[in-house]
Amino acid sequence: MFATFLWRLLVATFNWFIRALVLPPASTCDRVFACGILTSTGITRNNPEDRWQATDFVAIQSLLNCAEGQSFWLCGTDIRSGPGFLLRDPNCHRLGFDPPPFEKVFDTTGPDAYLKLNSFKSAYIRRVIETASQLTSGDILCLVICGHGLPDGRVVVGDAEAKTLLVKSNLEDAVRSCKAEVHLLITACYGGRWTSPYWSLFAAVASHQQPISITESHSGNFRGGVFTMCLLAEHADQHSLRVPKPDLWRLEKNDGVHHYFQGQQAGHGLDLRYFGQYLPTHRRLGRAPPEALTWLHELSDHVEKTYPSAEFTFVPCQQGTAWRPSFVDMTKLPSIQHCECRGSRSNSNVNNSGKAQDSLLGSFQADSVDVPLLSNEDKELHQLAEDHNTFLPPPSLSETMLAINCAALLDPDHQPRKRLTAKAKDRMLKSLQLRLTYRCLSLVIAQKLGWEKAIEDVGLPFETQRQLGPDIPLQLRAIENGYALDMLYSHKYNSAPWAGGGSWLARVWKAAGEPTIRRSDWEIVLTES
Repeated sequence: MFATFLWRLLVATFNWFIRALVLPPASTCDRVFACGILTSTGITRNNPEDRWQATDFVAIQSLLNCAEGQSFWLCGTDIRSGPGFLLRDPNCHRLGFDPPPFEKVFDTTGPDAYLKLNSFKSAYIRRVIETASQLTSGDILCLVICGHGLPDGRVVVGDAEAKTLLVKSNLEDAVRSCKAEVHLLITACYGGRWTSPYWSLFAAVASHQQPISITESHSGNFRGGVFTMCLLAEHADQHSLRVPKPDLWRLEKNDGVHHYFQGQQAGHGLDLRYFGQYLPTHRRLGRAPPEALTWLHELSDHVEKTYPSAEFTFVPCQQGTAWRPSFVDMTKLPSIQHCECRGSRSNSNVNNSGKAQDSLLGSFQADSVDVPLLSNEDKELHQLAEDHNTFLPPPSLSETMLAINCAALLDPDHQPRKRLTAKAKDRMLKSLQLRLTYRCLSLVIAQKLGWEKAIEDVGLPFETQRQLGPDIPLQLRAIENGYALDMLYSHKYNSAPWAGGGSWLARVWKAAGEPTIRRSDWEIVLTES
């Protein structure tokens, strides 16, 4: 019996040795695990502004290309309805991406939406903990967050009507004991604030930025961001297509009104002229980075426009002979702001300013309605839109949609495809009214704080000051000194959380010498204003 056992052991050892010599080692792709969440729940047919987040979500899932059973992707809303996943091109009618279903959808609607959203968030954190605890030092764990971000780094889980918040410490605690190499990919505004000693960060924008490359197409739809651009460029390279060379948006003033213009598009291979079969090319080891990477790097910094009109849809190639993008290739893309920061951990400061903010918003908390505006409301809307267009803020995710709608309202012939619905006009009116209210409120606050000289030096908040942008780093510095300017942020009636309410006040605070204030004194000033 012992001889039989010894013989089997020798045979098993020999077979293992032969397999080790003949078979290739497990690919890096086989050791990549992913935990993805799409936090925005307002992605509906009637709300096209947030669909770019769903497009980025499916693009990242394809880029990571995890083996079956090694990833999960959670959504708080159905992402398969509507115009589909349209790849970046504000100037094309449809350039689609059609991946097979992979996501798990949670119900986050109804009168108990807040509780459901918290359960949705908790389910993601719990599954991250479960996944992280099972990995070894040779594995790679990718945490993926797609959604709206606030200037302090928190990510909104939900929509403008009902929401909770996902904070950095939630995931830091979840992967604290993880033995694998951890990466975090985030598409949200101010994503650079998610630097942590617990992971390497791949952020679409820096800690003080909103994406500026999210614009509306001629078909009235919105395209994905920088991660979607990566997928598109890698697809073009895979099929030996000429990579598009986009021209830039530029903002010009004509007769006192600002307009967006685009330049000429260079020729490329993604159009309707070719109807044959695109044959995939093999990816050669050691190949130099394709020209697509240079294009992506420039695009992520400056672009607003790309291809001409096209009807082109592709699906992830499932054939073993064709190259598919993998995580290893994506980590080398200079188009993504790759931060290797591994400094000391900072606790996320979650303030409870909701009640004070609700009292400030007052009547603006009413939902937008699909009822035509009254004549006086329509007149006010045109006046506010003209005023907004005269002092247009720098392009950003929270500003682009409003600027487009103002242009469509004031010059409908210039954008024949963009017809504003009654609900869109109502939402637009409330957004412009809210901004005017916050500008007036900021002035009153500055006067109550005794900053008259600083107001004189900076200028009033009603005209050219609006063209300077939110200046998030300065606002955060003021918040650290007791001035809770985040109470002047608004998620209502904007395509992304709007942080412009405190920008002028932050500049006045700086001109006043950057004084400090106790939070209780600040809240008194805010209430009295």
